[in-house]
Amino acid sequence: MWSLAVAVLALVSAIVFIYWSLGRNPVHRGLRGGSIRPPVQQILAERENLSYGLKEYTAPRVTGVLFRILVWLSFTRLGYVILVRRNMRKSNLHIFKGEYIPDEPTHRPCIHYAITDANKTTPSCVGAEFFLGLHKAQIANEFKPLSIVELHLAYKSGKLTPVDVARSVLKAVSDSNEMDPPLRAIVECYAPVVMEMAESSSQRWAKGEPLSLLDGVPVAIKGEMYLDPYPFLCGGKIKIAAMEGVSEGPNISTLRGSGAVIIGICNMQELGKGTLGSNPHSGYQTARNPHNIDHFCGGSSSGAAASVSAGLCPLAMGGDGGGSIRIPASLCGVVGLKPTYGLLSSVGGTPMGFTVGVPGPIGATVLDTAIALSLLDKEKHVSLSSLNLIDLSDLKIGVYWDYFNHCNKEVRDSCRKGLDAFETLGAQIKDIVIPELEEAKVAHMFIILTEGSSSLSNEIDKHFWDFNPETLTPILVGLHTSGTDYVNAMKQRTRSIAFLKKLFEEVDIIVMPATACTAPMIPSKSLSHGISDVKTSGDLMRFSFLANLTGIPGLVLPIQREGLPIGLQLLGPWYSEGLLLRAGLALESAGVSATNRPQVYYDLLK
Repeated sequence: MWSLAVAVLALVSAIVFIYWSLGRNPVHRGLRGGSIRPPVQQILAERENLSYGLKEYTAPRVTGVLFRILVWLSFTRLGYVILVRRNMRKSNLHIFKGEYIPDEPTHRPCIHYAITDANKTTPSCVGAEFFLGLHKAQIANEFKPLSIVELHLAYKSGKLTPVDVARSVLKAVSDSNEMDPPLRAIVECYAPVVMEMAESSSQRWAKGEPLSLLDGVPVAIKGEMYLDPYPFLCGGKIKIAAMEGVSEGPNISTLRGSGAVIIGICNMQELGKGTLGSNPHSGYQTARNPHNIDHFCGGSSSGAAASVSAGLCPLAMGGDGGGSIRIPASLCGVVGLKPTYGLLSSVGGTPMGFTVGVPGPIGATVLDTAIALSLLDKEKHVSLSSLNLIDLSDLKIGVYWDYFNHCNKEVRDSCRKGLDAFETLGAQIKDIVIPELEEAKVAHMFIILTEGSSSLSNEIDKHFWDFNPETLTPILVGLHTSGTDYVNAMKQRTRSIAFLKKLFEEVDIIVMPATACTAPMIPSKSLSHGISDVKTSGDLMRFSFLANLTGIPGLVLPIQREGLPIGLQLLGPWYSEGLLLRAGLALESAGVSATNRPQVYYDLLK
């Protein structure tokens, strides 16, 4: 009897196995199977009736040893099935499965876009006197951070020399890193190298021959850019293969050629993989927010924003692949510019996000950021000659209210004050709809995670335990992204670009918050093993991904005077940085763009 039962069971099992093995594999696994995305023109015709679809993903916050154990399990076969696949579905990364997108893929967002109003776009060269005139027109707020122009005027008057300022900077960097807890904004600073540049600058000033407005001005560099003679590790413990053979790029050469005193390497989240700015490696430690040292700076250009916020320098170079300039600029109360894709060279940096990442400046003021761009934009693709036009009556500003309001009340109220100020300055506010935001968000995730993981898979096999768990988590997702998903993400880029082209025929600038929340607190357990906080990371990135996916520029400026900083974000068409800076400078000159004095601040003029 038992033998018969076993035989029947074996026969049934064999039949089921054969049926399962030879049956058709449902590639979409029941997810949007067989659907075809409507053409872009149809979506545009129906956009007023589209529902707001940007989703939030929540998961328990994990820190400490438990976080490291879960990440290790995720790299096992069983852990992948139980943890990774489930989390990918919860975060909507299955959105393109079984769906046909009828558009051609756009591999790089290099867009040739012409704005018809010559007043807004005429390429021009503006000199030092132009920026000095703009500085005189600025409103002196209760707290006014040290600017490039003020240092320039101090050198010109003989009140200070670059050597004097360099000594102050070196002392401030040292003091800030000896605090309890340490600021850790600058992690590598070689005093002899800094003083050599300062002495050369002082000699030029003594002869009355400064090279530019930046001559003698302290500037800091994010760790993802190679800077001789500093180590090139991008916030990590090991040098990955993608960094081998990299030399200084054109942006560093421009800064050197402008006479800037480069003070060292800024802290950052390891390999740019994160939005909080956490770095548990003992050689770095997590950078602290100068406005409240118990809070994060934002990532991944955490140290760059903290350096400017704390007064260590009025300018730093960052990099932005998913908000990595704009998020920390917002959380630290400074100005951050994510330029048009391809405007500034990425040569000399870590190749982690080939088609989404760009270098850009972080400044103490909008004017500082404009000065930096005027020097870094060697081909003069961007017009800055209309920066002095404070009347904004020629501008139409688009607001997608469902998107704009998808943030906490404090952020919403502060950013609405920015919109009120734009109206006071003459701008017209117009309601808009941005289609397929959820699809654009997922497309950006696929692209940045796939491109980043392609540069790191070899190192992960060899040096798994040398990586921060926060770095390993997104890389794991990238390693399991299919070629179909990557191509579909490129197709979504095509669609999102088309939507924005149409929108920018109707409005000049799109305005929204920079982040959906203020700087989160630093849990003590995260300091040694890192942190996974998906909810907060989503809040920080909510308004940043669209610019990276499509290549448009984005400017973030402070809009909150009390408490933790809040940033307002301006997005414009490709190569419209001059227009964004003009609008931002109008808010700054009206006293609207401002922040309170940070808890940690060093005044280099004293």
